[in-house]
This record gives sequence, structure tokens and C-alpha cells, in this order.
Amino acid sequence: MLKIFNSFISSIISIIPKPIIWLIAKRYVAGITIQQALEKTSDLNNKGYEVTLDILGEHTKDKKVSEEITQQYCAILNEIASKKLKCNISVKPT
Repeated sequence: MLKIFNSFISSIISIIPKPIIWLIAKRYVAGITIQQALEKTSDLNNKGYEVTLDILGEHTKDKKVSEEITQQYCAILNEIASKKLKCNISVKPT
């Protein structure tokens, strides 16, 4: 039953208005920018939570895009370290 539901959601997601998607996703998405995600991470750390960050949609077969994403992850790691956040990253090798 869950598989059918997931397939249904996947098939209609492109026609759902973005504001509606954001209403559902905002609980799970720390932000649109790295800065927003780091601020949310800090807030969650202050409440006693540890955080895992990842860049959504980073799957690619293009070498240039994968190098850009790698640089973004390096920047995130540097910010995590400099701000001493209780946070790690989730990387999906593609």
C-alpha cells in the first residue's frame, strides 16, 4: 500500500504548486540556502538536537556539476567546523 502511495505522490509532484509542497516539506528541509540550513542547525543544536545536512537533488552524471556540488559540501563542512555545530553531512556518491 505504501509503495502505491509513494508512486502516486511521485507521479503528481510536478503539478503541485510549490507553496503547497513547501508547506509539507518545510518541517524536513532546513532551508533553501546553505546559510538558512546552518541557522536552522544552530537552532536545533540549541534545543539539544544533532543534525544531518544534505543537498537535495545532487544526483548527476555531469562531471562539472558533481565538482560544483563537491565544493558546496566542502563549504558546508567548513562552516560546520567554524561554527562548532553538532552536525554531519549525508553524501550520496553519484
